[in-house]
Amino acid sequence: MLSAAARRGVSPALCTRAQEVALSFSDNEAFLFAGYKHCTTRLPPSGLHTLTYNLNPICAGHVSLPPLQVVARPVYGGAALELVDNSEPRVVFVMPPPLAPPPAG
Repeated sequence: MLSAAARRGVSPALCTRAQEVALSFSDNEAFLFAGYKHCTTRLPPSGLHTLTYNLNPICAGHVSLPPLQVVARPVYGGAALELVDNSEPRVVFVMPPPLAPPPAG
């Protein structure tokens, strides 16, 4: 979910300047994590950068997703803008594996 500041709209100045975007995941004992936990990249004005992550569940039931922090900072100075709202937990339901059929006999 986007933060309140991001939902209000991004300043036109942020769209016309290069941004340094920092992304970080917090630890979570419900998932195995594949990918960088901390990453920083620079985006040109109106640029796009896609990151893909694999989260592999290690337990079944309702589990919380790892908190994500994304902060955009103008490269040449200016205020930072946090882009993800972590005030509400994000929960998913992980189906348990199917039971093995009883042996024939």
